[in-house]
Amino acid sequence: HYAWDIYAKISQMVEVDPALKKELDDLLVKLDNRDPKISRQQSELSKKILKDNLLTFSSLDIDYDLIVYESSIKDMLMWEKTFEILKKNENVYLAVEGVSKGCWLVRMRKMGVASVDDANEVVNIEEDKIIVRSNGIPTYTGKDIAYHMWKYGLLPMDFNYTRVLTEYQDRYLYETDSQGIANITFSNADIVMDVIDVRQTYAILAVKNTLEYLGYKTQADNFIHINYGHVYLSHATAVKLGYSGEETDDKQIAMSGRKGVGVKIDDFIEMVEESLKGSFGNFPNVRDVRNAVIKFDILRYDTFQDIVFDVDTALNLKGFTGPYTQYTHARANSLLERAGYINVSEDLGYMVEKYTKLEINQSAQEVLKIIYKFPEVVMQSAKQYAPNLMCVYLYELCQKFNSFYNDSPILNEETLDIKDFRLFLTASTKQVIKNGLYLLGITAVDKM
Repeated sequence: HYAWDIYAKISQMVEVDPALKKELDDLLVKLDNRDPKISRQQSELSKKILKDNLLTFSSLDIDYDLIVYESSIKDMLMWEKTFEILKKNENVYLAVEGVSKGCWLVRMRKMGVASVDDANEVVNIEEDKIIVRSNGIPTYTGKDIAYHMWKYGLLPMDFNYTRVLTEYQDRYLYETDSQGIANITFSNADIVMDVIDVRQTYAILAVKNTLEYLGYKTQADNFIHINYGHVYLSHATAVKLGYSGEETDDKQIAMSGRKGVGVKIDDFIEMVEESLKGSFGNFPNVRDVRNAVIKFDILRYDTFQDIVFDVDTALNLKGFTGPYTQYTHARANSLLERAGYINVSEDLGYMVEKYTKLEINQSAQEVLKIIYKFPEVVMQSAKQYAPNLMCVYLYELCQKFNSFYNDSPILNEETLDIKDFRLFLTASTKQVIKNGLYLLGITAVDKM
């Protein structure tokens, strides 16, 4: 929270104070040159920020495997090694004139691509991409090239790693450390997926192009940019979070860290939880339902489109939401518990054969049809990097099952074979919902 406030304040001050801008540039040079005092201060601050980030994400049931420090790229001389390779390539050159004089650049195939700021306004037209500034400091793109060379195992070196003892997550967490051990690796990936918003498309393309220039065509082809859109809050949700800035219009608020426009995630999580408790009381599964509200409502959008979060919509138990999906799972579980149903057969073929001769009503057939599609939807979601397809599928399955539940007596069905089949269908629906939610990182609750 401190970093958020300071970042926004300093960004605005730098824009109007050339002396402060120079001080910032000098500080970056000292950081890049690993000035002992500055590096120690920076490391201490980043560790505090990281610790609080892990605490926040832990509350959302999100764990990490590895923390890669930008400084490690410098300490292990990964950038220097990469730069020596780059300078030998004809598509990387030193500008001797123009606005980029003294800078090293990588050639871009598509010329004249606009660069936009946080307000989505064009700020300049870029052609080739700068990877080293005239003061000798590599840009983020330059270091990203080295970072992705490491990801693919294309450099004759690796990081050392230290296992971090953290109370915030269940799995082991490692971080890059020049004094760490060297008997493990996180390198040599087959596919790299960078999840970063659409404004970084040009920089990501520069990394992708460079890999291809260096002869790594397969790696370039397997480098996927998950370029999600901008994230907005609806006007009503922004007001509930206490925001009343000028940037709020009648529909939504666009968040910008540099401008200090937005909402801290911890405040947001608290607001969702309080809304749930206000509507339903302090029920046992409030954490799981809260996280379903947040995760499902973000994932239900097309990955490559803008996201507009509205808390009232997300909390709707009958709409296209996480709680509605959890509620359907809990309903199925309650029905099975009341029936004392235990499906002892592990042979699905036997079960299908057993029920083949039954006269299955229309609503049950609709549930069967959509359950049948589950493996296909899993594959489509993965191949298209589109968790929203799974969200849509689960919503449709819940709708079909609830229609079946309302149309077809189950516990009161007098024909034992039909009753058994409907319980079997209920159990199958429950399992598929649980599997789908698991893939979305959401817990399927048994009671709600």
